[in-house]
Amino acid sequence: MVLFHEHLFEQDVMDALCDFLAIPPRAVDPPPAPDAPPLPEDLRPRLRAALSRQYDEMRRRFGSHLPAAWGGETAPPADPAAEPLSPPPDAG
Repeated sequence: MVLFHEHLFEQDVMDALCDFLAIPPRAVDPPPAPDAPPLPEDLRPRLRAALSRQYDEMRRRFGSHLPAAWGGETAPPADPAAEPLSPPPDAG
């Protein structure tokens, strides 16, 4: 099972995780308050360019399961009970 931090505060995702781990279900805690200042807008394109290979690989491996915030897309969170994700291929 592959999950992303951004989805752990959704009850259906937590339910799927608890079921996967064979533990009793638990209520989702509220998301934590951001603990970092917002990213300056002039820095965002430079960081995206510097990390573009990593973001491209994450999109390749996880497709629509990748949180929208990771790529600027507006795709909704994936249903964790839908199709299971296979582990990423070994790097070598």
